[in-house]
Amino acid sequence: MSLLNRLKSWIGPSSPQANNLPGNWIEYMTGSGAYAGKTMTEAGVMNISAVYCAVNLISDSIKSMPLILYRRDDDGKTRDEGHPAHRIAKRKPNPYTTPSRFKKQLQLWSLLWGNGYAEIERRNGGEPVALWLIHPNRVKPEVEKSGYVHWKVANDSGTFTYIEDMNMLHIMGPSSDGVTGMSIVSRARDSFGLAAAAELYGRRFFSNSAIPSGVIEHPGPLKDLARENLRRSWEKMHSGENQGKVAILEEGMKFQNIGMPSKDAQFLETRQFQVVEIARWFNVPPHKLKDLERATFSNIEEQNIEYVQDCIMPLAIDFEEECNRKLLDESEQETYFFEFLADGLLRANIKTRYDAYAVARQWGWMSANDILRKENMNTLEGDQGDIYLVPMNMVPADRVDDVIDNQTSTGNASTFTPQTPEPPPDDGNGDDEDESPDANKPDVPKIAQAFVPVFADVYGRMLTKESKAAERAAKNEATFGAWIDRFYADHELLVRDALIPACESCAAAVMAASGMDLTPEQIADSTRALAQIHIRQSKHALKTNANAAADDSWQARSGDLANLSINEFVSMVTL
Repeated sequence: MSLLNRLKSWIGPSSPQANNLPGNWIEYMTGSGAYAGKTMTEAGVMNISAVYCAVNLISDSIKSMPLILYRRDDDGKTRDEGHPAHRIAKRKPNPYTTPSRFKKQLQLWSLLWGNGYAEIERRNGGEPVALWLIHPNRVKPEVEKSGYVHWKVANDSGTFTYIEDMNMLHIMGPSSDGVTGMSIVSRARDSFGLAAAAELYGRRFFSNSAIPSGVIEHPGPLKDLARENLRRSWEKMHSGENQGKVAILEEGMKFQNIGMPSKDAQFLETRQFQVVEIARWFNVPPHKLKDLERATFSNIEEQNIEYVQDCIMPLAIDFEEECNRKLLDESEQETYFFEFLADGLLRANIKTRYDAYAVARQWGWMSANDILRKENMNTLEGDQGDIYLVPMNMVPADRVDDVIDNQTSTGNASTFTPQTPEPPPDDGNGDDEDESPDANKPDVPKIAQAFVPVFADVYGRMLTKESKAAERAAKNEATFGAWIDRFYADHELLVRDALIPACESCAAAVMAASGMDLTPEQIADSTRALAQIHIRQSKHALKTNANAAADDSWQARSGDLANLSINEFVSMVTL
């Protein structure tokens, strides 16, 4: 039996919907006509669980990434939080909408309708002051002969407002004309309609209207009244709350259970296939729509990375470029640019990133400042953060020419070795053994020192959070002491979780340098101990002085705690 014929049999002639099918039955099933008496629309397809999950997933991913305005400078880029465009994009698009809701709504409209619109309100000088969401059903483009586009917006009163293109933030999906995006419902209506039809059948099937659960066989003929009485008494005794109770059959009657026919089992396969089909339309891995049939622990992490790279980043780039074009003057676009901070979507992979940074640092193609910029952290003061190392006992790259000159002056570059310190004088005991093997071991404390800015950043973020919370709580002196105990009881777990990536990466580096192994339990115990030290110091400072968090010494603790952290791991492999 063909798939369409099976689907037709699932709906069945007894279905009320089947009695009202349009003339073209295929249009009903595929969604290009009416579905259950209603036209399948962009809003209607959100009733399909896989569509709802895909749209919510993608729009939430865009929502979760901070949209930052950067200014290009000699060190790469710097956040410019004073720019008006940064204020409306990062802090408050308008008095009634948060940045995360604004980004999610625009992206949701773009996914379903193919277009997300927001009017840009400007001051007289052209400076953007607010962004106002407009439903895509209200907006139509009007293209002049010159190619210039303006937007015709329908008002509730029946009138129209015309908005210039530069005053309309337009997040466009795939387009056939380059002016407006295409609705995914118009393109995927067959797939969505099939999923909707399968759900309709599922409601009938699992409400026990598709097939009976079983039959009762009687050895003799029954009159109509006897047959009806038997059916009613059976349903009363063995349905609803009485399901599962022991049945007593008389007069030689037998109960025969009816299982799921093979053609109905294919219905379940069709529903599962539709999840994969919808995932394909939205370019997301099936496991993101809760279909874990082909997902394994070995490939799910790579699929998560592919999801960010193949699905989210193209959408984010469109968003960034539209903000650059509409929220910044042409004179500013060479200096300023918007960029989503996507690290949050890849945070689970931070240990792999830190391991890669260690290789890049040791082999000379990244400096400490390069790594810090990648992690969206402040660079080191002075020139130390811009030094590159090369794999010759980690010689600074700016000394490579000196090494080559020394090699050339010896006349035998192949046998040149770096200058080593003079050996200690002979102590007269005749011990002429070779130098200790420890002389050639890497400098573990020096390697660990590279993690000081990483730890300092973690502690700095925690201290900033504590400072803001303490400032608010200190206004009520009577409850401040009790607040300290409550706040830090919960805050300790947050500090420990924030320290885990830095501690694991530092431990891996010192283990590799020393040749010693640390167990995961040892690393976890040290992480917990460092978090507790941080918490004890903060609580003591605030209980001694309620305004301690406002002092410069409060934030300066991040450096001391960072040095304490690396010394903790160095001591574990050197003592």
